[in-house]
Amino acid sequence: MHRSRAVGAAVVALAGLVLAGCTPGTEPAILVEGATERFLDPVHLTVTGLPPGERVEVRSEVRSALTWRSSATYTADDDGRVELDTTEPEEAPFDGPDGTGLFWTLSPVEPADDDAVRSDAWFAREHTVHLTAHVDGEVVASADLHRDDALSQVRVEPVEQDGIVGRWAVPTAWTPDPAAPVPAVLVFGGSEGGIASAQEDAALTAYRGYPALAISYFASPGQPATLDEVPVETFLHALDWLRAQPGVDPERVLAYGTSRGGEMALWLAAHRPDLVHGAIAPVGAHALVCSPDTCGTAWTLGGEPLPRLRAGAVSDYPPGDVPAGSPLVPVEDIRGPVVLACGGQDALWSSCTYAVHASTRLDDLRPGDHALVSEADADHYVTGAPLVPHGLADPRTAQATHRARVAFSAALDDALRRSVR
Repeated sequence: MHRSRAVGAAVVALAGLVLAGCTPGTEPAILVEGATERFLDPVHLTVTGLPPGERVEVRSEVRSALTWRSSATYTADDDGRVELDTTEPEEAPFDGPDGTGLFWTLSPVEPADDDAVRSDAWFAREHTVHLTAHVDGEVVASADLHRDDALSQVRVEPVEQDGIVGRWAVPTAWTPDPAAPVPAVLVFGGSEGGIASAQEDAALTAYRGYPALAISYFASPGQPATLDEVPVETFLHALDWLRAQPGVDPERVLAYGTSRGGEMALWLAAHRPDLVHGAIAPVGAHALVCSPDTCGTAWTLGGEPLPRLRAGAVSDYPPGDVPAGSPLVPVEDIRGPVVLACGGQDALWSSCTYAVHASTRLDDLRPGDHALVSEADADHYVTGAPLVPHGLADPRTAQATHRARVAFSAALDDALRRSVR
């Protein structure tokens, strides 16, 4: 399925926090807590020193090519505090308590077309978020959050050999050490095709500290134009290349596919455990599914079509072995961690139905080594980077999608850490 048109690039920097006016005391202050070394980690905001019952508006602002702002209004508790993690806002562009809401709801103040908004990817560069607390229209406290440039921490290079259309993303500071190899990730996107979304996810994986190879499997030169009769060999060749890279642990390679790519991530990890250690399969499927529209063959192996399930069909997992020739993926055969994620308001396909099928089978047959991130009100785009503005209109859907993004980010971190030998 198509990836979100989240505003701009996916690699964001949030390190080197600098605060002003944040010492607790009798005067109003804005406190910022939480891990600040990575933009992927949540930040927690609290306003202190207010008169009990005082109404306060908290604003965030970033000045770049465009000016971006967000705000929410609260009432101080009996101790004169407003904890944005737990306090219900009276007015806000999100639907409930959220300590990071003033980050992911930032939007341009000036009218701007989509191209201008995308090009002003301030969160991919060094920038400052200015926070202010207002009472009766007057500023009573402020805090400046300085965020460093994370792009310098990732190096991305093209890979175009042996039929691979790819991008090799590694941490800039990483020095391959054959004596201490690290896990690596093969990353691919969904039914949007091409390389763009996979490259974003690979860059974010490298930002987390792990090398990643992003690949295209259709809609690039030399590949099928559509998701129809895509050779599994495309992934197998890429795995061979990735496992051969200096410093990569060939026994700790994970497959990371989103949406339609998610079904293939699970398939590779289950059917090629000698090549793939674990699977990251957000908004994917528990089975190989038809190509779009015609229910044609999406995947082939050795030139032969693989069994397929009609999109939208619900197929029960039997308690025993998956029968030969079934499109269902025997997820219990995956050796390493599995991460699943979905949104109950996914309008593109039944990702939560599929994820629950896979999770239930893992619970029954191989408990303890998988994570399911599920938000009933979230949409299809639950894998975007936390704290990045995503422009969803409905506050409830936007907030649930953001919660899913935070949880998915943590689950991905955990799966990568547990893959280190």
